[in-house]
Amino acid sequence: ARERDRGVISSLEAGVGSQRIAFTNVTRVTQMTQRVTASVTWRPSARFEISTMSSAGRMASPFTQAPGKYEYFTLGLQARVPLR
Repeated sequence: ARERDRGVISSLEAGVGSQRIAFTNVTRVTQMTQRVTASVTWRPSARFEISTMSSAGRMASPFTQAPGKYEYFTLGLQARVPLR
């Protein structure tokens, strides 16, 4: 295996924005939105890797009759092994 096919790989992504929700034709609410995603992959050999990923965010909730917040957090684990 080549040396560049092994090691640790990481990535980080972030986003910021605004979200506007109109409850009626007159009432509008604008709120900040944020999100961040990170992943780390360890590849001990060219044929095997293990990754972990995480994501979190906050945004205005469109499912309420008044301004509200919606938050989420995810965590994942993945392993890749070729079958041949």
